[in-house]
Amino acid sequence: MSSRDAMALCNQPSDPDCVDARRDYSGLVDFFATGAAFTVNDLPGEDRPNRLQTIVVDGVEVEGAEVVVPARRIPARAQLVEAYLYFGGSLFHDLDEIDTPDLEVEISVPGSDAFTKVSVERDAQDNPVGLHQTSLPFPFDDVELYVVRANITDVIANAGGTMIGTYRVRGFAADVFRDAQPTSPGVCSDGVAFNAARGTCEVRHTVANASFSVVLVFEEERLPPRRIVLFDGLQAVLGSTVTLTLSDFRVSRVPSGQITVYAQEGDCHPGPENCANGNNESGIERIRVIGADGSRTLVLSDDINPANDVFNRTINTVDPPLTNVAGTDIDRFDITPVLRADDESVTVEVTAPAPDAFGHSGELIGLAYVIVGIDTFSPRFDLDSHIDIRTSGGEHLDAYYPGDPLRVAYALSNTGNLPGTGLQMSTDIPANVVDFEVVEEPTGAVVEIDRQGGVYGRGQIRASGISARHGEVDDLVVLMVPECPLPNGGSLEIKSTVSAAIEGGVPFTMTSSATLLAREICGPRFYLYGGGGCSAVAVPTDRSGEWGRESEPGSPWPWGWRSRSRSELGLGLGSGARSGSVVGAVSGKWASGIGSWLPLTALLVLLKLGRRVRRGRGRGRGRALGVPNARSALLGGLFLFSSSSLLFGSTTGCGGDRPIEADRPPPTPLGEPCAAPDAMVKVPALRGLDAFCIDQYEASILEGDLGSEDGTGTTAVATSARFARPARGITWFQAKAACENATKRLCTAEEWSRACRGSNDLTFPYGDGYEPDTCNGYDAIRRDAVETGAMIESRTNTEGLPEAAGCVSELGAYDLSGNVSEWNQTDYFEGTRRGLAGGSYRSNAIGLRCVTEDNHALPTTVDLSFGFRCCR
Repeated sequence: MSSRDAMALCNQPSDPDCVDARRDYSGLVDFFATGAAFTVNDLPGEDRPNRLQTIVVDGVEVEGAEVVVPARRIPARAQLVEAYLYFGGSLFHDLDEIDTPDLEVEISVPGSDAFTKVSVERDAQDNPVGLHQTSLPFPFDDVELYVVRANITDVIANAGGTMIGTYRVRGFAADVFRDAQPTSPGVCSDGVAFNAARGTCEVRHTVANASFSVVLVFEEERLPPRRIVLFDGLQAVLGSTVTLTLSDFRVSRVPSGQITVYAQEGDCHPGPENCANGNNESGIERIRVIGADGSRTLVLSDDINPANDVFNRTINTVDPPLTNVAGTDIDRFDITPVLRADDESVTVEVTAPAPDAFGHSGELIGLAYVIVGIDTFSPRFDLDSHIDIRTSGGEHLDAYYPGDPLRVAYALSNTGNLPGTGLQMSTDIPANVVDFEVVEEPTGAVVEIDRQGGVYGRGQIRASGISARHGEVDDLVVLMVPECPLPNGGSLEIKSTVSAAIEGGVPFTMTSSATLLAREICGPRFYLYGGGGCSAVAVPTDRSGEWGRESEPGSPWPWGWRSRSRSELGLGLGSGARSGSVVGAVSGKWASGIGSWLPLTALLVLLKLGRRVRRGRGRGRGRALGVPNARSALLGGLFLFSSSSLLFGSTTGCGGDRPIEADRPPPTPLGEPCAAPDAMVKVPALRGLDAFCIDQYEASILEGDLGSEDGTGTTAVATSARFARPARGITWFQAKAACENATKRLCTAEEWSRACRGSNDLTFPYGDGYEPDTCNGYDAIRRDAVETGAMIESRTNTEGLPEAAGCVSELGAYDLSGNVSEWNQTDYFEGTRRGLAGGSYRSNAIGLRCVTEDNHALPTTVDLSFGFRCCR
């Protein structure tokens, strides 16, 4: 989520009190605004306030007002981003002592019964930037209107952060009567109350008002990307139109938008007897929303807000909606009908009728704020992109030894809902790096290396043409060798600048640092099983279930060194090299000394071997500029042998083991098993959806042919089995046919989401909080699809029995998040696209959610990160 100050957009930009775009927010955000009046009108045939509202505090009735934010308005897991309290009203030039705006009130918020003083927002010079005040023209020149904005984010946070519940405001100095001299001592005109305390007559007035409004902006991981703009100020609208324009966005492919308006206003026209007419007989009184091309218009209305009398003393944001709210309008409307996919602007017009030549009739509106929220369609790279520093074998450590090669990944993560293309990235090699090598390039990007460039003269890397689908990550991976010796230790500081995508967004900078330990003796270091005090881990040597055993601490001979594939380490071996294979029996002592005597020629041979089996996604090493890249050979040798996990084991000397394909006991599904020839689990009826069965594992194809991309001739049969390679790189038509050949069908998006979220409506299949290593997404550093059900760990329960945990739902379905994105049956955009769900090994946290609405593709798309599972 991001927020920023927005430029003024109104008819009178020189007026500091005009309604302009003060703040906007973008991301997985939404808003809700509501409020209440401090005034009451309970006289028949009247549209003006006759007294002030009261609330009960500690058993005592005091002047104040309250409003309830209902649970249906705030998502259950929403987190507060920002909250404002607006309060204000009329200010008469009369005989009372209320001559200036009241800048301070007390509020109690949900989670606390205590009242807290809050006051107007001020700038660094203590000027009240949250105060807007305006004088009125004839016939209202004896009164002013004002509104005060106070930030109450901390007040709500200190009370526990709960947004749902009751907000109560007291201590506001309301001025809702024009105090006049009595005709004689203690005597006022008919219908006018005498105020004995002040000795004045309280004349009711058509402009009189006093109210407050609460605005809540929140974020929640399952919300669609949205842009929210808060226009505020205090602009008098009388016989004129205020135009507010929102731009610099793209409406999502499934348009959705809302608007909330807060206005100080309070009469009917031509008189109180016309309140029920539903039509302002003085002229045009409306809010009109205009689409981007100007041809689509929408005049806002609902059951209690007529199209030509929208400012009619209503609050429709409470349950039930209120009418006859003297002097106040707070209303929310749906503006979706005027929006179209890819629109880049929307205009809001607020119009009020003018008075006649004698100052009669007309409609005065004090426009305090307009809030517009629109689902947007754009890439977003500045939120989650980062630089990740690890050992060359993929381990995160608290500190690293200088001289050891480090794996630096510049990860460009798209958390928007539109693919982003054309990004450019540049990074200068740090001053304390003695050598570097690009080992992975972003897909389709052009990478240029200048080994004498950069601000430190150590080198510069530039990449252009970078792209990433929404919910996915693409990266540039560089091996860097920090200088050694480093007697006093130090740090590795890395920085990269990134341009905006062609489709939108902002440029940004990524930074990261790593602590370097003090080291005076330099040379290759090795992290092997059996060294560094790491535990032995039993792993299967193949899918038949035979077991190999890695060396125990202190053992001179290992039983077998297991090579790790690129899908486990993120480096070295391609997807074709199956993990778990035994590559030879090697002495731990022999291996630990290999770098001290192995000829450089052998290093170079193995370096080339390592390059040949790199995964195909980053095929080149960049176009070198200036000095040739020959010296990278030494770095390559260091890389392969200092992180000897690539040939002999995992870098567990300083980190935890990750035997992802160990034959752990499967979990006991909470769902009932289904009568099926292969593994399926039953999803019970939930929230109106009938019970159904879903594959426990992502589909594999063990027999039959795929046929054509349109599904013609597909004889393949979908199978749900553990420790099988998931079928991928197949079209939607082929996936559909493979399910049908197994007497099943593709799941609908709703079914898939229900199986993923379970009975607790979770964000991820394993819970609400994102866990980077639990499922096979980008942050798990597997770099490729793994076998079905492999992302699992074992633990014992309270009874000492094995209990599984990991990438499995409460119903017992594996890999619903990550590994491969799964085709589903639901179509989008008039049948031209088909749904995908769950994300893949390329996905970030956004793409790994139990959300189905944001991801879809042409049904003939062939992509190695696309797979499927079946339902019945």
